[in-house]
Amino acid sequence: MEEGFANNVETKRQELEELKKQREKALVEEEAAIKRQQTMEKISQTVSLISSAANILKTFTKLGPVGLVLAAAAIGTLYTIFANAKSKANASTKLEEGGSGTDYGMVIGRRHTQGGERFLDHVEVEQGEQWGVLSRKAAGKYGEVFHNMVSSFNKDQMPEILNSAR
Repeated sequence: MEEGFANNVETKRQELEELKKQREKALVEEEAAIKRQQTMEKISQTVSLISSAANILKTFTKLGPVGLVLAAAAIGTLYTIFANAKSKANASTKLEEGGSGTDYGMVIGRRHTQGGERFLDHVEVEQGEQWGVLSRKAAGKYGEVFHNMVSSFNKDQMPEILNSAR
């Protein structure tokens, strides 16, 4: 019976390792698909900008030399708006990847006894507490470890993973 149990445990460990490998492979494939999609979006955006600029020129050149000046101003405005939108999109991508400089911090404000501070839409935190955010990729890999570490620290205990490293 003990041999059967040990064999079953080993089989489950092997299955878990195989599932982890499959998950890693799926994450790599997802990242590649996202990069392909982003490339296609860049091409589409470039074509749209060129088409828009051509349409602006076509419309304003009917007004003669004044139309060329107006067209140049309109195209400049178009590219400025696009650049601003692109900058905001890049900033949000950087947040998604983590490491933005704002992925952890110390809570400043009131204590719980003073009403605390709202964090997200359903959590109250207080002055002196810290928060941290894992990127989606890191959460997929280390989320459980992260949760266990934070839970241990909040109980004023050293996490098991750190105890075994000593």
